[in-house]
Amino acid sequence: MQAGNTKPTLASQCHTNSELYNQLFKHRGLGVMRAARTRRRTNRRQGFTLIEILTVIAIIGILVGLLIPAIGAARRYVANSAILFEAQTIANAVEQYKNKYGDYPPDGSNRAVFERHFRKAFPNMAATEFTILYQVANNLSGESSGLRAVGGSGSGQETVMDAAEALVFCLGGFSSDPTHPFTGPGGPITAAPAGFSPPFQYNVTRDNAMFEFKQEQLSLEVEETGSGFRTISVDEGILADTPSRNDLMPVYSPGTGRLAPFVYFDSRTYSFSNASSPGQLFFNVYYGTLLRGFARPYKSDNLNTNVIPNQNDWKTNDAFVRYANDNSFQIISAGLDDDYGGVAQAANEPPLLYKFPSGDAVDIRSPNGSSFSRYTEVPGIPSAQLDNVTNFADGILEDAMEN
Repeated sequence: MQAGNTKPTLASQCHTNSELYNQLFKHRGLGVMRAARTRRRTNRRQGFTLIEILTVIAIIGILVGLLIPAIGAARRYVANSAILFEAQTIANAVEQYKNKYGDYPPDGSNRAVFERHFRKAFPNMAATEFTILYQVANNLSGESSGLRAVGGSGSGQETVMDAAEALVFCLGGFSSDPTHPFTGPGGPITAAPAGFSPPFQYNVTRDNAMFEFKQEQLSLEVEETGSGFRTISVDEGILADTPSRNDLMPVYSPGTGRLAPFVYFDSRTYSFSNASSPGQLFFNVYYGTLLRGFARPYKSDNLNTNVIPNQNDWKTNDAFVRYANDNSFQIISAGLDDDYGGVAQAANEPPLLYKFPSGDAVDIRSPNGSSFSRYTEVPGIPSAQLDNVTNFADGILEDAMEN
């Protein structure tokens, strides 16, 4: 046998194969062991522990607790903004009315002011237009009008319609017939079927509107008798709980689900006297029942320096503290709570008025000060006026007050 060509023996081959087998088994065994450990670790991480679950639940609860007030505040902000937008849109329509007819519309609280305005706006108007209007509008006098006199003596104030009805009546549009703006085609009053007394109804298809009132937000209802149907307003029955006083003149509320309507006050009749009772002073008001409060024109924090207060002269004291928008008008909404707030006026006493933006109360018997602030009506109870919306504020009344 030559050197270098020696063949391995059977024993040496077995030894070599045994070593290879051992090495292979060792590596494969390590792989199997690692895989087993990996599976054990994976199996241990397939679920959450009770502590982890409770921690997640607690975190979610905290987040929900933080989000719910924020969501509620956002919804209120959006709802208030919608009312404010509509109030400002109505205010723009009032300005357009002035541009067309030469003056701001009357609010119905003073018959002399009302007739003077419309005779100027429609100089060829037939006298029968007022006669018909007074048949179908719930014109009242004395205590029933809500306008309580302060001082002097007289028969009370004769009204045409309330301050919410006047807004719809004036902005809803008049007929193009110069002699019959109220009852002509497209006017606010139209004929009803035979058998109704008075024989008229509200016209839902008015012409020349300054503001397009959404019919579903008007206080309209169809009245039925054996003679047929006619359209009337039910605001007196709903808001004042006196269905017998329902008339044809509707009011306009800010969105479905709210009953308290937008109220319009003309600066000429925020407070006033009349020729028949010059010694009396009347303070304008929209009475929404005890459940919805009393809407009154707001004073301002500005004083009339040309007037010297006099404890025995309520007219002078009233003039000492200027009204907000004292040369134009005020539009007021009761806001999201559907309540104007305010305080009922006692007999032969001036009402409690409030200043914007401070919210301080004004008692014209002592116009230099009052113990009430932040629109408070009852001490210790937040005022219902805080969320009222007006055309002279950029948000609700509460937002304009200093903290």
